[in-house]
Amino acid sequence: MQQLKNISRLSLLLLIMVAGILTFSSTTQAANFKPYEYTFVEDETASKNFHGIRGVKQLNITFDQPIPVTDVSLGDISVVATTETKGATPTSVPMPIVEKPVISGNTVSVSFKNLDYIDYTDATKSYKLVIKSSAGLYVGQAEDLELPFAIHDILPGFKSVFLDLPASEIESKVFINNAPRDIFVHIPKYYLNKIETIHRYKGVVPTQEAAALTNIDILTDPAITRLKVNWNGSPLRDLEPHPSVKGFTLGYANDPTIDLENIGEFSLRAYDHYGRILDSSNFKINFPHDEYLANTNIKVSDYITKKASDFGKTYTLYDLMSKPKIFENILTSLSVEDLNKLGVTYANQLRTVAVNNIEQLQLAIQNPQITTINLTENIDLSDLADGLMINRDVTINGNKDENANYQLIGDVTLGDGSKNLRINLNNLDITGTLTISTGEGNVIATNVKVDGTDGVTSASVIIISGGINSIHFINFEAINGIYFANLKPVRLVVSNSEEQSKLNATLASDQQVTLEGTYGTVTAQHANAQLKVNGNISIDKWVVNPGMQLTVEYPVTAILPPEISGIIYKPVETEEDEEKEIVINLGKATAVEGILGVWGNAGKEVIFPRENEVISEITAWEVSNKNAFGMNSEVKLTGTILTILNLNIFELTEKEIILLADYNGKKYQVTVPVKVTIE
Repeated sequence: MQQLKNISRLSLLLLIMVAGILTFSSTTQAANFKPYEYTFVEDETASKNFHGIRGVKQLNITFDQPIPVTDVSLGDISVVATTETKGATPTSVPMPIVEKPVISGNTVSVSFKNLDYIDYTDATKSYKLVIKSSAGLYVGQAEDLELPFAIHDILPGFKSVFLDLPASEIESKVFINNAPRDIFVHIPKYYLNKIETIHRYKGVVPTQEAAALTNIDILTDPAITRLKVNWNGSPLRDLEPHPSVKGFTLGYANDPTIDLENIGEFSLRAYDHYGRILDSSNFKINFPHDEYLANTNIKVSDYITKKASDFGKTYTLYDLMSKPKIFENILTSLSVEDLNKLGVTYANQLRTVAVNNIEQLQLAIQNPQITTINLTENIDLSDLADGLMINRDVTINGNKDENANYQLIGDVTLGDGSKNLRINLNNLDITGTLTISTGEGNVIATNVKVDGTDGVTSASVIIISGGINSIHFINFEAINGIYFANLKPVRLVVSNSEEQSKLNATLASDQQVTLEGTYGTVTAQHANAQLKVNGNISIDKWVVNPGMQLTVEYPVTAILPPEISGIIYKPVETEEDEEKEIVINLGKATAVEGILGVWGNAGKEVIFPRENEVISEITAWEVSNKNAFGMNSEVKLTGTILTILNLNIFELTEKEIILLADYNGKKYQVTVPVKVTIE
């Protein structure tokens, strides 16, 4: 192609103006640019997996300038999960899921851990990585770095789950508990919506041959606040949104001595306000040779051919399987490696988990999908200023072996009094204080030893609230006794072996305490302490502190210590009245199983324990936990036929259905284990 020697003044002026515009565009708001960018890449660490699936991501933060430090303290970095529900104040909880960052060159790499314990099905949560300003990752860092992300950004993506795994592992790790309708594929948006080029072969004035000129417009999603571009190996240039287009514009003057067919690629990288790389693209200016020679003005806008409406949405795997055109558009618009940008979540949440450190224990307690937590090590709670709070229904087991239990080393609190909880503690030692505040809920502690001492009460166990029929200690040891500071009436049933030390109890409230079982010393530490006992009570000794008083309500069959000063005995007038307060727990009925899809239609028969034949006369059983299988579910018992309606697939696990009945002045209770499976 003949070199053009003469450049018109007008085209030269245009070049100067374009250069001025670009200079202005890239500097006016440069102060708003983050001095770093971040993205997610697959973590190559061999041990990194999620429920046994490789492809967990790590977060890479690359700075514009050399990092002035060589180390980042783990105390300077955290992940915060924020829950936002309509009409409620957002709550933020730290998530111990990050490892100590690694610095290499200008990049800080953050790896994630403990992902198996997260409730990643909770759509109300948003996540962000926070690095404190004290980390000093760039010169003049005066504020914390906040890097938002979605939970599926760090989990194995579509390629890792559905392309890299053999069919047998997909079945055993994904499909075993999830139908395609319950597997969600999160399709990222395309943020670079359109690229348009205009090329004038003979310059701006066709009658005056001059240097060829090209304008490039990049139309983007409003979330894009920064665009970096380079071409032919040139340094990256920063652009900001241009006021005349919905995106960015770039002026580019072609050197007429360059063969247009060999012009290199342009590289685009788009960022949001937080510095995250949301999209990138490479393109080469498209000037068909014949058309270029025959025309002075060529406009091209077909660089992006995808159907953008299919992106930026969440589909179920069933949706994608049933709509092949959408799936084809998505798959053909991405390279094979980019398929891991498609996030995948499903309800393959473990119901029972093993934990060996405080981070895993906290995450498991925060996750309502986990029903049983098994300790596999002693866990030190000393880093928790207020001890361990357990504020939901859960079972915690500390079985080490037949001769020892695992320990929670520190204080443990069951509930904050705002909820009616059901908590089971089994085969566990607590080397701190155990506080119970479970509303009207149930606590069953079996083979548990508590040997700490509260600094105020001098007791091992403090009871603030619990249901009037619901705190049960079985083979339980409280080395420094039990302190009742109950705000409402509460009942404690102790079933200890003869070899175990008798429990001591201190009544420090004017609300009634009901005791059943065997006790050592019962102390009154309130001017109006109230105690109720039944016929099977055994108490060795009364103690009434100076100025205090204890009123004891008891049946005539009860054998109590001799009355002393400060004790007021109040016998129950008739045995019948006392019997009406007795709860007879018939134990567990025969377990029944059902298949999802047929259970609700036919129901299943409940076979009650035969040693309690009186139940054959009871026809009006009440289901106390009707919504055991999800908020919208309903458990019904008609005669002996148990029916479950509106099963929640996320709740498909073994549940205990509690049946209650009043008969002849007595209360009966039966626990029915129910297991529903997928056919």
